[in-house]
Amino acid sequence: MIIPKPILEMGMSADCPTYVYDLERIRARCRDLEAVPVEKKSIYFATMANDHPAVLACIAQQGHGVFVNSLKHLHLALDLGFDASRIVYAASNMVANEMQTCVDSGVHLVLDSIGQIESLGKITGKTHDVGIR
Repeated sequence: MIIPKPILEMGMSADCPTYVYDLERIRARCRDLEAVPVEKKSIYFATMANDHPAVLACIAQQGHGVFVNSLKHLHLALDLGFDASRIVYAASNMVANEMQTCVDSGVHLVLDSIGQIESLGKITGKTHDVGIR
């Protein structure tokens, strides 16, 4: 890839790391993933890999979801317009307020242990779909 001179000069003059995102390339990678011949699939981008709002908005515009592991990233995804059904929340050592926020938000929840499933049951007082890892 050839970096245009103005962008290269801007990056070289900065006192801190400079990142350049090619959103068309992200869209192309999404199309590549969509074209994989697997009949039933869902595509989720890991926000812990890159949480830049323009990148995440691009993912949302492509109709894909996000995988988050913090309340910060959950709120970012919701603020950027991701539908709760397109968000998976999985975090190590999840605490009660995280679980409650996920339940209230309607996102898919992935828990670490039977103990967390028991904690979720105490929080919700009802049946709730979860994944376990």
